Amino acid sequence: MIKIKATFDNGVRYAEVETTSIEQAMQAAQTRYLRASKFEVVSIKDEKYRGCKIEASEEEALGGWSNVYWSAFSSDLYEINSGFGGGSVEEMFDVMKSNVDDFLDNFDGDPEKWDER
Repeated sequence: MIKIKATFDNGVRYAEVETTSIEQAMQAAQTRYLRASKFEVVSIKDEKYRGCKIEASEEEALGGWSNVYWSAFSSDLYEINSGFGGGSVEEMFDVMKSNVDDFLDNFDGDPEKWDER
């Protein structure tokens, strides 16, 4: 699921698209909101990436600025990685995919090995 923010002269609208392809989500949002002046990815969620759940989203912090929040969990709900900070939703989603790949390929999906690294 990808959430796209469409900006108009008089406000914003959001399009949620059931896909993991950013290109498909952007195209769907642009088709839906023809008059929008700007489109940006604000959330990506994949609950099936190699059996793990990955999420990255941009949200407003209590101080009023934007942060990107990210997390990756194994199928048995072990937290592989999570955090928040700068960057883009797309970048952090790719980082979480890389973390899942590393966890599964190099640490055999073993939380104890992962924690020792």
